[in-house]
Amino acid sequence: MEATGNSHWFIEVVQGLGHEIWIGDAAQIRASYVRKQKSDKRDAAHILNLVVEGRFPRLWTPNPEQGDLRQPVCCTGTSWWRCAAV
Repeated sequence: MEATGNSHWFIEVVQGLGHEIWIGDAAQIRASYVRKQKSDKRDAAHILNLVVEGRFPRLWTPNPEQGDLRQPVCCTGTSWWRCAAV
């Protein structure tokens, strides 16, 4: 999966169905393949080759429990709550 800022809902749905999400480092993927013209079909084949060969540059992502712990906490006086992600 390509990393995007608003993909958290999709990740939660897919993980809830029992699948594992791998997010790749786009810069490393791009650097490992020389191409003259962008093609989604060629890019998909290249990513598949990286996965099959065990060379997919996977980014670390928190599991749901870690994600909850990493969410910002806000405070005003004596009240604490989880802030909305920025």
